Amino acid sequence: MTVKERAVEYHNTGCNCAQSVLCALHDYTGLDDQTAQRISAGFGGGARCGELCGAITGGIMALGLANNHANGAPSGSVAKLTTELTKAFRAEYGCVRCQDLTIKFGGKTHCSKMIETSAALTEKIIQDKI
Repeated sequence: MTVKERAVEYHNTGCNCAQSVLCALHDYTGLDDQTAQRISAGFGGGARCGELCGAITGGIMALGLANNHANGAPSGSVAKLTTELTKAFRAEYGCVRCQDLTIKFGGKTHCSKMIETSAALTEKIIQDKI
């Protein structure tokens, strides 16, 4: 099963968008599911206030964990990777805010696609840059 398929599977079993992406990337972060779900619980729904898409925040958490897990690089490099992730996501969908994505794509039914995209983009960045 691919990372993006795993991420959607987590979502289908009740995880929020951030949890789904972070859990699916466990091979890169070293987190177990319970820890990943607890850390990211408040980030679904754009941190529960419609702001930055939870699928992106799950990816950002994974970037930070994978970066430190892989080579202990300074946090400045995670900032650059975060910018790369958000720019790629914005290029795909035109925005990064949960509320805007929900309006643009007609309700919460779009979340699986956002989760797939973020998981795949994050995995590619980790593989290519970390």
